Amino acid sequence: MHRFSMISIAVSLPAAMCVAVLAARAAADDPLFVPATDGATTVFVGPGVPDDFDVARQAIDDARGSSGRQYRAVVVKSSGIEGGASSLLPRIVDRWWAARDTKQFNPATDTTIVLDLDDRSVAMDVPPSVLSEAGLDLRTLEQDVITHVFVPQAKDMRYADGLAEMIAATDQAITAGIADRAARSEAARIFRTRTLPMAGFSFLAAGILAALGLQRWRHAARRAMAADRLAAFKRDVVAVSDVLDASQERHRMLPHTDPDFQTPMRGMTRHTYDAVQDSIGRYRDRWLSLMEVWDKAQERLASEWGLGTAASDAVIAMLDAAEAKPPLDEVSAVCRAPLDALESAHETARELAGVLSADLEEARQRLDGLATRGRSAAAFEPVVAEATREATQAAADVEPDPVAARG
Repeated sequence: MHRFSMISIAVSLPAAMCVAVLAARAAADDPLFVPATDGATTVFVGPGVPDDFDVARQAIDDARGSSGRQYRAVVVKSSGIEGGASSLLPRIVDRWWAARDTKQFNPATDTTIVLDLDDRSVAMDVPPSVLSEAGLDLRTLEQDVITHVFVPQAKDMRYADGLAEMIAATDQAITAGIADRAARSEAARIFRTRTLPMAGFSFLAAGILAALGLQRWRHAARRAMAADRLAAFKRDVVAVSDVLDASQERHRMLPHTDPDFQTPMRGMTRHTYDAVQDSIGRYRDRWLSLMEVWDKAQERLASEWGLGTAASDAVIAMLDAAEAKPPLDEVSAVCRAPLDALESAHETARELAGVLSADLEEARQRLDGLATRGRSAAAFEPVVAEATREATQAAADVEPDPVAARG
């Protein structure tokens, strides 16, 4: 629909939907101007509209004579329905389509135009098969035909001239589109049957050389990628070994070099200390398996032939596997972190014990103050007694089991 500033083009409804719409319309005795086509009339003029559209009829005759395509135009003073021309158009097409007489109206080839003068709207139904054959779309017709051809005439109230030029422009666009597609198709046929085979022979040798060069480049690229991955893998494996060695040495020397551990460890502290040794042993086994991957990847990469990529791809896949990922972060978390905690456990436990003792002393003073004010502190005594007991037990654990005392 076009209100001389906005445009849309209606598209035909499916056949089943059309029949249903027609049945409903017949039952309602629709008063809209929906003329019946007789195969000869090309411009239908509604009541109250002067019939001065001979120039549009001539444009339709000219189009039919040059291209064989049929056009019909319906001009109404007012469609009497919301939406104007765009709402009236499908009703008209429905009725003509339902007639099932392609001599009068062929929905697969015939184009229909509806012009609503009072609503200042125009709508055009171009069959999808025609659009497809011409390689056109609705947006192109909206811009090239309605906006640029019909609208300037309609603004000057020259509706007949606008319809005539709109029909001529539409037919020219369809004809040009069909001719252009035919030309492209013929050019494609010539290229496919003549140019391409001749060019194929000419470029065969160049293609072979290009393929060899491409394969050589791919070989170099994949080999370089595999070598980079292997180098990074080696760095991570060496880093894991360094962390394990350093953690092992720290673990071994901790009871001997840290004066806080002169008292034999027990409880949670001993468990933490022993767990570090277990983790070091477990990850040492993992490190040995990584060394096997190192040897296999290195040997596989060295076996790559001049243009091949299979060995490089295998090395990349081998190093990308989950079991080949050096667990550097895990080793740090389960080896370094517990050792750091053990080395600071005594200081932390002593500091917390001092804080707790001060808190208990302050609580004791506050409870004693309640008695001086004539209030009983009996309700709080069990809580203070339990806290005092826990503090006494923690103080006893500070030296032999600072991890537990800290908690």
